[in-house]
Amino acid sequence: EAARPCRERSVETWNRRAMSAAERQQRRAAANERHLERVCRRAMAREDRQRSFASLTERRLRRIRRLLGAWQRYEDRRKRREALASAAKRRAVASAAKLQAREERLKRDARWKWMNRPDITMADILGGRK
Repeated sequence: EAARPCRERSVETWNRRAMSAAERQQRRAAANERHLERVCRRAMAREDRQRSFASLTERRLRRIRRLLGAWQRYEDRRKRREALASAAKRRAVASAAKLQAREERLKRDARWKWMNRPDITMADILGGRK
């Protein structure tokens, strides 16, 4: 090697250094690429989690709305049943009052007839009094 000209040795040294620098740059670029790939993968995973959280939230909201609707329908049916029962009770009370009024009127009419007959006596008028 000592016999080779000085210029050839210096060109070879320069080439080795340049190739070494190019390899280092290539390794750095590959490492940087891997790093960016990891960053992007993490970002995509985070986005997926957020999307799945959003879809989970949406599913929960839909379930809550469905349950609220079912509860509202249940409450409507319950109020309707209570209104029908209340109306039936009012009708029964009114019917009983009407029946009682009819019975009282019939008793009054019967007593009036009894008291206004032509053959009535003072004992009949005084009734059970003695």
